[in-house]
Amino acid sequence: FLTLISKSENHGEALGETIFLGKLTLNIVLPAEMSEKDCHNYFKALDTLLNPTQSALLSIDINSVELSKTRLYPRYNPETSSIESAPLQLTANSMILINETKLSDCQLQDMGVKNLNAIKQIVEEQSIVFEYPFSEIKCPTSVTTIILSKGSKSIIKSDLTIKVSDKIPLTSSLQEFRDFIPYLKNRPDAVITEEMSVKISKKFTKDDLKIDDLKKLLNLSRLVGKSHNSKEIDDVIWTETSKLYNDLTTESLPAR
Repeated sequence: FLTLISKSENHGEALGETIFLGKLTLNIVLPAEMSEKDCHNYFKALDTLLNPTQSALLSIDINSVELSKTRLYPRYNPETSSIESAPLQLTANSMILINETKLSDCQLQDMGVKNLNAIKQIVEEQSIVFEYPFSEIKCPTSVTTIILSKGSKSIIKSDLTIKVSDKIPLTSSLQEFRDFIPYLKNRPDAVITEEMSVKISKKFTKDDLKIDDLKKLLNLSRLVGKSHNSKEIDDVIWTETSKLYNDLTTESLPAR
């Protein structure tokens, strides 16, 4: 739910990295022993579940065959002096649902490499790549992404990773939030007050948190506050955020 109401905003550079507030890319990891058919059915069920809650949803299969089939990134055609559109040319606040469960170790062809890089660019850096004959242009956007992988973390960087069991109930309860999700998505994130900022700083020092963990906690707290329809982050919201983050990061997963 927090991923669905997230909305990326570029807030400049810090420590050599572009900082995005509000972005919450989710990686759902299915069991390694799950069959290809069951993975496919889960992905389709997830697509069916999420589609009614989004203004636009793009489903992508990431594997050597699909990545080499069709160009996913827009490009300039000098012969027609026009931009050739592509699936990744998404409007702001769209959602991308990625199926990585059939990905295997292989060597991608040129188009496959470009497609994968374009997907990573839009998910990790929140920008659409437009290819020109001797260069490329990156245009900022804001998309929400859920990635489905199998047995290990996605090759695409995510903000949160959760491992699900083989007992995977997918209900239609999100349908009830169809009108509520856009409202919360476009609502300003909850603000961290100066008082809470001091408390968080002390906790950061006391618990010896890593910078990456702190950034994720701060980002998550804004979304938890937003889900409560709160304007500010208080002790209750911060406690709930910390518990949620600890629950989600307790079990480590192998990287691909």
